[in-house]
Amino acid sequence: MRASILRALGTVLLGLIVVWIVWVAFITTKSEMPLDNAQVKLAMSDVEIIKIALDYLWERYNLEEEEAYIIKSYEIFKKKITERIDKEIGEISVDLPQGKNFASFSYRGDKTSYHIVVEAKDKKGTMIHGTREKIWYE
Repeated sequence: MRASILRALGTVLLGLIVVWIVWVAFITTKSEMPLDNAQVKLAMSDVEIIKIALDYLWERYNLEEEEAYIIKSYEIFKKKITERIDKEIGEISVDLPQGKNFASFSYRGDKTSYHIVVEAKDKKGTMIHGTREKIWYE
C-alpha cells in the first residue's frame, strides 16, 4: 500500500513537472512577440521624429527646391539634416534619433516628396515607411 501511494505521488510530481515545462515554453515563445512589437514601435517613433523635422524644414525652408538625392546611411542623413537645421534655424536645437532602432535606413527625396524606409530590429525585419503624408509598416 505504501508503494502505491509513492507511485501515485511520483506520477503527480512528474505530471506537474511536464505542465511546468510546457508552461515555461509557452510563456517564452509568447514573450518574444511583445519585444518584437516594442522594437517596431520604437523604430516607428524614430521615423515620426524624423518626419516632423523634415516636414518643418520642407514647409519653411523650401527643401523641395533641392535636387533629388538618395542616402542609404542614417549617419550621413542625420549629419545632412542637422547641418540644414543649424543653417536655417540656428537657435533651435533638434535632436534627431540616434538610429539605434534601425537595422537599415534609406532616404529618397525629390522636388515633390520624400520616402524614408527603415528596417526595424525585430525578428521579421519589419519595414517602416515614412512620407510627407503618412507612416506605415509592412
